[in-house]
Amino acid sequence: MSTFARLFNLHSREAPSVLAGLLMFFLLFTGYFMLRPVRETMGVAGGVDNLQWLFTGTFVATLAVLPLFGWLASRVARRRIMPWAYGFFVANLLLFAAVFLRWPENPWAARSFYIWLSVFNLVAISLAWSVLADVFSTTQAKRLFGMIAGGASLGGLTGPGLGALLDSAAFLRAWLVAALTGIALPLGAMAVLMTHNLTGGQWGEPVRAPLKAVVATLPLMLVAFVPLLLGARVLLPWTGDLSGLPEVVRHKTFYLNLPFFHARFALYAVIWLILAARLSVWRGDRRSTPVSAGGLVLWALTTTFFAFDWIMGLEPAWYSDILGLIFMGSALSMALALPFLLPGVYPDADRRPALEGARRDLAHLWLAAILFWVFVAFSQYLIIWSGDLPHEIRWYAHRGQGGWQWLALAMMTLCGALPFAALLPAGSKRRARPLAVLAALVLLGHALEFAWLVLPAYYPHHWPLGWRSPVALLTLAAPGLLLIRRYRSRRAEGTP
Repeated sequence: MSTFARLFNLHSREAPSVLAGLLMFFLLFTGYFMLRPVRETMGVAGGVDNLQWLFTGTFVATLAVLPLFGWLASRVARRRIMPWAYGFFVANLLLFAAVFLRWPENPWAARSFYIWLSVFNLVAISLAWSVLADVFSTTQAKRLFGMIAGGASLGGLTGPGLGALLDSAAFLRAWLVAALTGIALPLGAMAVLMTHNLTGGQWGEPVRAPLKAVVATLPLMLVAFVPLLLGARVLLPWTGDLSGLPEVVRHKTFYLNLPFFHARFALYAVIWLILAARLSVWRGDRRSTPVSAGGLVLWALTTTFFAFDWIMGLEPAWYSDILGLIFMGSALSMALALPFLLPGVYPDADRRPALEGARRDLAHLWLAAILFWVFVAFSQYLIIWSGDLPHEIRWYAHRGQGGWQWLALAMMTLCGALPFAALLPAGSKRRARPLAVLAALVLLGHALEFAWLVLPAYYPHHWPLGWRSPVALLTLAAPGLLLIRRYRSRRAEGTP
């Protein structure tokens, strides 16, 4: 406890109360955010037309409960109310569990739970803050409540993750979107580094260190695929009974089988890690032209088959030779966007002509990568549209309905039309802030692109608006950004 007090600059007598308050809010918000998706599902299950009655019921229930709670709190010490109130809520949860087991399709039970959870959240959180107000003085509250509220933030992040684990299939689908988005960045950065090793030029000098920092996250991104490899039978339709799949899929079993699938991923990982080591990502700054020349060939082959395995493999009856090029274009566009977003890459470039020129040249290269992505993506669409074969056109058909068409429109705007219009004028490449905003929008667009490539394979008729994909993306992005920051700081200090 004394270590905790020293770490957070607390008085020794305050540490137990602060820790208890932090854990209380962590548990409350973890539980609430685990139950919240259940509540939303039950609210929609009763019909969208009835939602206004649920909102009205929640409002009326809140008006009824709050005066009762206030009357009780004015007559009984809040410390005594807390265990009884929380025990009552636990009993309610057990009662709801019994009701749902007995009558799983009862709409009134679902509506009652929807209203109950809203009221529970209000009363439970209000009671927790009231008790803390009794425990700490006003001076202590100003100093400590922000730290205690951190438990709520941690619970808000942990709850959805734990809730996602309860639906392993939905979790793995969302995690696949995040993992593809995450691994595209180090793969694209690796290709840009090898290209600069071959061509040279001032355009690449300021971004070598940040690009190496991005490539250094490759082991983390590869580890992110471990749950997907373990859950491959849930993700990939060709791992189960093939009798319900088209005959063309059954003829691909020499390639579509789990042992070979795992072996291919291991081969990709080994090749990429060896390339990263030969590019001196973790030590030194060797610039080997032969390694980069051969490495680009290996990079193109492995990323192509990687895209075939993890994107085309979701719908094995469909195939496209261009999908690998689309994945490569996305990875290059993302990697070239990131340096404009990271701080300190172009310090005082507006007053240093050489550095401003390097930034402008990188923007030109970024525009070329964007145009390459647009060209190959449109080429795939044009070829499939002109061929008009049922097993090919179906892939686009269910990505153009049920809300997926709006995601496609957002993706094409953020990844293609917007950066093309913004980067075409010469003046736009000389201003740091617009470039940073544009880079953030392009990265967001490619995250939407991977969602559009993956999720319609599981939800062909509707776009399930949910929290799993954003949470999975943030879960993977947070340690990645920390690794990039740590790598750059160590490089700046000269630590090997």
